[in-house]
Amino acid sequence: AGVTTITDDLKVNSTLTASEGINVTAGIVTVNDYIQHAGDTNTALRFPAADTFSVETGGSESFRVDSEQKVLIGTTSELLSQNDKLQIADTSANAGVRVCRAGDNANGPYIHFQKTRSASVGGATIVQDDDDLGRIRWNATNGSGINFAAEIRANVDGTPGASNDMPGRLAFYTTPDASGTPSEKIRVSAGGTVSISQSDHDGAQTLGADLVVADTTGASIIVGDTGSGEYLYLAGEGGTGRVGTKSNHDLVIYTNGIAASGERLRITATGLVGINTT
Repeated sequence: AGVTTITDDLKVNSTLTASEGINVTAGIVTVNDYIQHAGDTNTALRFPAADTFSVETGGSESFRVDSEQKVLIGTTSELLSQNDKLQIADTSANAGVRVCRAGDNANGPYIHFQKTRSASVGGATIVQDDDDLGRIRWNATNGSGINFAAEIRANVDGTPGASNDMPGRLAFYTTPDASGTPSEKIRVSAGGTVSISQSDHDGAQTLGADLVVADTTGASIIVGDTGSGEYLYLAGEGGTGRVGTKSNHDLVIYTNGIAASGERLRITATGLVGINTT
């Protein structure tokens, strides 16, 4: 036992054994391919390609960081040319991410999405109305590439301020059949209005209700019981249940569908009431 000090380059063409460790106080330690765990030959830190390193456990690669600083778990190359910084792949149900918070309290774990208008990482330049704050996206392969099937987006929904003022909205998108582009179907505004629309959420949000179903070509709501019957129930606590039209239009009640032949009662915009007549 003892200490050997080397002040110049040390080149080893075979095996260097040190029972009490190696201390490098300056310079660089260079290895050709991998650093192996003593007594556990199937665990190693490897350098499989230029600007790339990987970690092996149990004789197979656990993860690698490639030349573009992507962290790849379960794959040795990016997934279908995707540029995400973290990519996870597996052929089983293990292709997942789990976040757990342990503690004798009511608090749960978090996943944070953060947006700034600063061009520098760590900056705090204020965002603006309609800025995209983050997305959860579901993709699938169509035989030749990747397409979006559905996604949830968060956006700024108003003018932010410096005093904890950050209005936001959520929007739910789905992709129609024979299309590769998702469109907004449901929006929850900063004020709490929920709109369901095929094409006009901005217009639907101006109608002044908690729940709005609207479209530029007409919209409908069906309340049904697929078993013994259908019903629509309106209730107002301490007030009056109301059914009406917002603008200058007739109100019509149908049975057996909404074809013209099923019209049973009409209240015109001027207040006239017709039963079994238009």
